[in-house]
Amino acid sequence: MGFKGLNIISAFRGDYRFLSNFYISSFSFHWVDGNSYSVDTVEHAYQACKATNDSDFYYVQSSPTAAISKTRGQEIKCRYDWDDVKFKVMYQLLKKKFDNPYMKNKLIETGDAILIEGNDWGDEEWGMIQGSWGNNKLGKLLMQVRKELLL
Repeated sequence: MGFKGLNIISAFRGDYRFLSNFYISSFSFHWVDGNSYSVDTVEHAYQACKATNDSDFYYVQSSPTAAISKTRGQEIKCRYDWDDVKFKVMYQLLKKKFDNPYMKNKLIETGDAILIEGNDWGDEEWGMIQGSWGNNKLGKLLMQVRKELLL
């Protein structure tokens, strides 16, 4: 994949850790039950949204860390349409995260950079592995939210 000469943020670490779904940036969102819930990270909300029942939702949503919410999200039964809605869910959660003025400004400050969720843990769907393969869905959604914030 050729990015030579382009402004690229190739991983969500260091100064760009705020782009990570594990970054603490509390916000509230609505689940299918119509109630509003507060979470510490996008990861908490995303993993909880997989749930098919209140018990599993609370189990994941109330996790003490984003990493634990991810593990718990892999333990529960996913809603039947998860593969059809997961990108829309992530997009909506990212919009919530970047509604916060501080977070909004940080995202806008990335300018026209290509945002790549670079990773070494094998996530080809949401990121790119060693900058050479992967769908980079998270990076693409972040760039979409950034573009919309500038309108």
